[in-house]
Amino acid sequence: MTATLRSPRSETVLAGSAEVGRPVFSRCCRLMSALSILPTAVLVIDSHQAIGQPEPGGRQRVGIIGTGSSGVQVTQEAAADAEQITIFQRTPNLVLPMRQQQLTGQLKEKLKENLPERFAQRRRSFARFDMDFIQKSVFEVSDEERADTYEQMWATGGFELWLANYQDILLEEHANRTMYDFWRNKVHQRVTDPIKAEKLAPKDPPHPFGTKRPSLEQNFYDVVNQENVDILDVNKDPIERITPTGAHTKSGPREFDILVFATGFDANRGGITSIDIRGTNDQLLSHKWSERLDTFIRLATAGFPNLMFVYGPQSPAGFCNGPTCAEVQGEIVVDFLTHVRDGGYQRFETSEDAEQSWTAHVEEVFHMSLFPRVKSWYHGANIPGKPSQMFNYSGGLPSYFDHWEENVAAGYKAFNLS
Repeated sequence: MTATLRSPRSETVLAGSAEVGRPVFSRCCRLMSALSILPTAVLVIDSHQAIGQPEPGGRQRVGIIGTGSSGVQVTQEAAADAEQITIFQRTPNLVLPMRQQQLTGQLKEKLKENLPERFAQRRRSFARFDMDFIQKSVFEVSDEERADTYEQMWATGGFELWLANYQDILLEEHANRTMYDFWRNKVHQRVTDPIKAEKLAPKDPPHPFGTKRPSLEQNFYDVVNQENVDILDVNKDPIERITPTGAHTKSGPREFDILVFATGFDANRGGITSIDIRGTNDQLLSHKWSERLDTFIRLATAGFPNLMFVYGPQSPAGFCNGPTCAEVQGEIVVDFLTHVRDGGYQRFETSEDAEQSWTAHVEEVFHMSLFPRVKSWYHGANIPGKPSQMFNYSGGLPSYFDHWEENVAAGYKAFNLS
């Protein structure tokens, strides 16, 4: 018996009623349409009886629950039109500069000059970007050289500060603290309100830098500087319930016209387990993974023959350049299925020993780093009831593919072929 695939379940992400002409609502919808991977829910509150119906096109009071990538991006968009924004923050997001810009013809030509070299580097780097970690410790260089390096990466923006930094930045606490202190100083330079600045970038790190996936911003710290933007620490003033007019926190009611739930999602596992995939003995994949997730390098799982999947749990997906990671995993699948076809096999299934060995390796590498120091979606801590284990391989793409090549060289020993 082979695995079968049935129709996925779908959910509505927009609830409530609204005049679509309202500018904040429209901006939020346009943002989520453009960035469809963000599973953000927007509740438009029909509160005309309690607080007066806003005029179409008028300015609204907006509450944003969550400060992950969705929360950052919605805040940037909504601030242009909102009368008031309240950000409900549990953990500060260590947001990095995006440096997005229009590509001129001259810049496009410059980027094309060394494309072959950049594509070659992409296959060798930790995260399959055209950049990689500096092969030195933070403390092998002088304070001045390190500061200059950080400044150069800050000016470039993007993930260089995370995945092209010194090689011990995610492994050693004191090395990591140098990057956090640099980042904190940059935030305090932009956020002039000292209370807001300390909420967003506290003196003591909320967690080691980079152990939660950093978000990228264009003008987030400029927006929170505005007088009409408040930051509420839900650790001190928690949300007790959602009400017909907004939210009720420990300190009292808070009224909004729009409430945005940017509260995260079941990363890595949620998409595939929402599909009715059944293996041998009619076992649901979601049931098999309900208490512990095991795969062989995120390509196959025992009990589900003739099924392969890419870019998900126990792969390097959470740390890598998505298109490149999916591309090279796709090449693995094609090569393997070619071997199956040319060998005349009709069935393949990975073994329990192979998947348990890979799970143990994923956990081993995880505990060699600073990642266990924080609760995050990397290891399932954001979903109640989700297994607490590392869902992303943090050993890098080169190591990941070395393990696959070992399997190939041993005659695909991780699979039973028949």
